[in-house]
Amino acid sequence: MNAPLASNAPGRHAQRKVSLPSRLADGLSWSVLYLLVGFALTRAATAFWVQFGNPFRETWDALPQILIAVSAGLLLLTIVRVIERKTRLPTELARKFAHLGAGTIAIPAPILFETHYPALIVTITLTGALVVSRRRGWLTSLHGQPERGVGDILFVWAAYLVFLLADGSLLLFLAPVLVLTLADSAAALVGQRYGRTRWPRTGPGRTVEGSAAFCCVAFACALSMLAVFTEVSLVHAMALSLLLGLVAAAVEAAAPRGWDNVSVPFATLFALEILMR
Repeated sequence: MNAPLASNAPGRHAQRKVSLPSRLADGLSWSVLYLLVGFALTRAATAFWVQFGNPFRETWDALPQILIAVSAGLLLLTIVRVIERKTRLPTELARKFAHLGAGTIAIPAPILFETHYPALIVTITLTGALVVSRRRGWLTSLHGQPERGVGDILFVWAAYLVFLLADGSLLLFLAPVLVLTLADSAAALVGQRYGRTRWPRTGPGRTVEGSAAFCCVAFACALSMLAVFTEVSLVHAMALSLLLGLVAAAVEAAAPRGWDNVSVPFATLFALEILMR
């Protein structure tokens, strides 16, 4: 766990005071988030129109794959529920288990689905399951912490939007999903265990150690994807991966809690598109 921050404030009002640099940093983080999400949604609307097709036929043809994906998602939620009730696993570990599991389920999407409609049905179904669990007070490791907002729901929608925007490109889909799944988990676990230096932001901010772990894992994810799906030289691939890792780590460190589940994959996707030109 991170070392607790010392407080020498003489009273309650002094503890609530937020410095101007912190407020500016917080405003900047929300501004970046709004830009990323706004740009992603604008592009997604265009992609949805271009790929409109025949939603009913495409959904019917992929019904077996939809059932497999939904069953896997519901099984994951059930396992997390059992872990919470039957074990003493720390909340953060249970949450990261769900995070890794969700990413693992999302990764085969380009193999299972030829169009985005089946992925949309899976996303809507799992969103409904998460909403029900939230209202019944289940899965406290996912949505029992108010500061994380609706990060669990944002995760599944981010995966769908990346699938839509990738438009069949395995590189553009897998790289963002892998970074979100693996690098984000590494950042949280390393930050909690070894984090000592917090970034200067308000609230329970990220740590420098966690961001370093995020950057290293994101670098490895990007490098492996570039090696598999492109023919760029190793030196070029390493340079691109380093830049992508730094961008994704910066976005993750600045994002409000829970919203990194959308800002990280979108930033990774857009950075990869720019760097590969």
